[in-house]
Amino acid sequence: MGHPDRVNMPDTTPKAPARDTEDEAEESIRESMRRQAAQQREEAHHQREERAHHPSTGASGAMIEEDHLRQFIDRIERLEEEKAGIMSAVKDIYQEAKSVGFDPKIMRQIIRLRKMDPNEIDEQEILLHTYKKALGME
Repeated sequence: MGHPDRVNMPDTTPKAPARDTEDEAEESIRESMRRQAAQQREEAHHQREERAHHPSTGASGAMIEEDHLRQFIDRIERLEEEKAGIMSAVKDIYQEAKSVGFDPKIMRQIIRLRKMDPNEIDEQEILLHTYKKALGME
């Protein structure tokens, strides 16, 4: 039993809406991931700088132009990082749209259709109608 001098009072501390708290938590996680990725990029860059200007030979014994190769690899890595960030942002938009009642699956179909030539869309719709009719779905 409780202490006789204590009175159980209801908790009156204001609580943040659950959605705001979730959004803040997600943003905090994303920011932490961004910082970690930046730190890893910085460490990798430092390691590359240390190895720069050291000639190497490939399996065939031919000299490899390390700087030239490194430039290509660095450019690809930067683009891959940007792509990952963009994909994450797109995913967030689909989640946001879903939270207000839109169907992400249908939205993806609309986006795919908007990229297509109108004649190709017509051809696919005719084939879809033909197949559905053949299966007794229409």
